This record gives sequence, C-alpha cells and structure tokens, in this order.
Amino acid sequence: LRKNQKLSMKSFGPFPIIQRIGHVAYKLLLPLTTRIHLVFHCSQLKPYKGDHSQPYVSLPINNTDLQPVIQPFAILQSRVILRGQHKIQQYLV
Repeated sequence: LRKNQKLSMKSFGPFPIIQRIGHVAYKLLLPLTTRIHLVFHCSQLKPYKGDHSQPYVSLPINNTDLQPVIQPFAILQSRVILRGQHKIQQYLV
C-alpha cells in the first residue's frame, strides 16, 4: 500500500467480463481476495488496449472490514488528550 492513496493506481486489471447485466452494467471475473462487488457500471470500465505481455496490475488485498491492512512498524510514543470531556489516546508511529 502507498502512504498517500491519492498516488495509488487509478485502474487495475485487465479482468474478463463474465456477463452483461442490463444495458449499462457488467459482471467481472475478479480474484476472491479483493472482496469487492463484481458488478460495475460501464462508465467505470475502459477497454483493454495492448498485448497480454504487459504486467498484470492486481487489486490490493483487503481485510474483512473492507479497509486496507495497514500496520505500523513501531509505536514510538503515546499520549492522552482531552477533547471536551472525552479522553482520546494518540500514538506516534
């Protein structure tokens, strides 16, 4: 994963189309580890141009909460701050 998600890949694939659903949606054959919905609107897809010798860009693997798995290398410090009447634990990683 990247530190800044704005700089991450904009598209992944190519993935084969399994089925056309209605006039504007397509079901794709995605890896099971992606844990995302298989049906996409045609505006979210673009045709694959090029040969199959180019490297395959895989989707990131997500955990069960559908969030990227991010683990810190080490916790350097911690502190408790007050926000109103609530105590909030903060960590320096």
